Amino acid sequence: MNLLDWFFSLFKKGKKTKPFYKEVYTPVPMHLQSPPSKSSRKLEAADSKLQTAFRLIREHFRHKFPGMTLKLTDVYRSTNKQQKLFKQGRSTPGKIVTNIDGITKKGKHNHYPSKAIDVMVLHCSNNVGTWDMKYYRGMPRLAEKVSKEVGYKITNGGVWKKLRDYPHFEIK
Repeated sequence: MNLLDWFFSLFKKGKKTKPFYKEVYTPVPMHLQSPPSKSSRKLEAADSKLQTAFRLIREHFRHKFPGMTLKLTDVYRSTNKQQKLFKQGRSTPGKIVTNIDGITKKGKHNHYPSKAIDVMVLHCSNNVGTWDMKYYRGMPRLAEKVSKEVGYKITNGGVWKKLRDYPHFEIK
């Protein structure tokens, strides 16, 4: 159909044609997109359920600790970054921070969109981070509270028996 035919078809009785400007652009869903080559700290790299959960977790945290907020430190992790973290405390200096190597075993950070996020507590006044445990110990209860609000399970790494990871939140 050429442009004139389309235009006149709009005025024909009984025939309803959707004008081109009313068509909605539908982006390719994230799970069908290929993962980025680099790691990401952007919330948009997380699953939509996890994005919603993080926003609620952050609001509850701000209410409990006025003057403090949560910053994302890790969302999607590339295989290279996951391997680097896995080597830490094993073949490179530092403390062991993960049991996931990213190749033989993939973690929730290694999926796209990511099923996990890591956070850090920041002072709102100066944007300086803190690892003071008084802010992190309540994270498992915060995850439970938000799970009830959103209707799906959110797990905090603080409940794990081995290698407790209080700054970590994930969904199934």
